[in-house]
Amino acid sequence: MKRLVNFISKIPLLFVKKPKEPVKEPKKEEVPMRQFRIVIDPGHGGKDSGAVGEYSEEKKLNLIYSNILYDLLEQDYHFVPVLIRTKDEYRSLKYRVDFAKQNSADIFISMHCNASALPKPHDCQVFYHSEGKDRPLAEILFSYVDKIDHDTSRWSREIKANFYVLRNLANESTSAVLVEIGFISNEEDERLLNDEDFQRKFAEGLYNGVKNFFNV
Repeated sequence: MKRLVNFISKIPLLFVKKPKEPVKEPKKEEVPMRQFRIVIDPGHGGKDSGAVGEYSEEKKLNLIYSNILYDLLEQDYHFVPVLIRTKDEYRSLKYRVDFAKQNSADIFISMHCNASALPKPHDCQVFYHSEGKDRPLAEILFSYVDKIDHDTSRWSREIKANFYVLRNLANESTSAVLVEIGFISNEEDERLLNDEDFQRKFAEGLYNGVKNFFNV
């Protein structure tokens, strides 16, 4: 009997199934998320008040709109917004261009309020310099903000321009535009420029335009 037990113990266990090891799924490589750097330039500031209306200063309005746009972009993980100025301080045009370059801006948006010697001109305008990389952005942004005030006029359009901040970014990969929100010299536009609801809607229009531009 003992010999039989020893004999059996030496027989290979051919029919005993080993438990299956769990199949390891291949590790998925995380694709780094592309975040777009948006440099927002509140025009004028400090000793440079910009245009002046009946009761408004352009430099202050530019900062208000820029701050609202910054907040909207900052809450969206696709974007890294940067403000050239956060308070009433002077920044030279060269400083603004250098700032955009140093921050590797994908988009540069310079915020302004327009003015005319005549009281009639009104509505928004979006300026660009380069046909290839700036104009597409200008057209998209303009399409989002043009009808916010429910008034499309002959002054409302995209315009090719040779402004310092635009032409000095022409050789960069940055798409650059200068947005004239409205005419501070026009009575109705000045009222709108100071209206909080309009401020929010206009900034939202720019934000949605930026999203459209990057298709995010």
